[in-house]
Amino acid sequence: AYAGAYRQGRFAVVRISRSGDHLAVKQGTQDLGDLYPASDRDWFFTASPARLSFQVGADGTPTAFVRHANDADTSVPRISAAEAKQIADELATKVKNKIQDPATEAALRRTIEELRAGKPDYERMSPNLANDARLQRADMQTMLTEFGAVKSIAFKGVGPAGADIYDVVFDNHATEWRLLLGADGKTESIGLTIPP
Repeated sequence: AYAGAYRQGRFAVVRISRSGDHLAVKQGTQDLGDLYPASDRDWFFTASPARLSFQVGADGTPTAFVRHANDADTSVPRISAAEAKQIADELATKVKNKIQDPATEAALRRTIEELRAGKPDYERMSPNLANDARLQRADMQTMLTEFGAVKSIAFKGVGPAGADIYDVVFDNHATEWRLLLGADGKTESIGLTIPP
């Protein structure tokens, strides 16, 4: 009954399928591992400390799972096969045509300045990203202070997961950033690459 598609983010669809006495979990082409039952609704991964708890409606049909990992609980709603296809098609179009989200550049500029000041706005981030940002706040502040002021930001393209890619040149360093906004306008993911 738990097999199906679940939406974990703007473009992230988790697919759960039955495999013998357990469940197999994938996101896109990435194998996330095998799930085994601890109880009827609580399942655990063998290769990860993360756990999933399935939620069901009054009729017993699964409506979502809650992912328990890194001291955070994230609810991931179940979606239909048609919705999963629509999300995949939207992502494919965005990547192929390099369609820039018009809100990501402003979000990136704001986030860089907040990180440099050591005062990230966690309310503008997804729960998982906010947890990661709290752990890395001091290191990011030190690094961005050393980089200096932002000289230029240029849109470069779209990554395979749908994040907009930007070349950001600081006074003392050139960098590449990837930022994805969720449907709710919150930053879903952000990544920084420092070329050698």
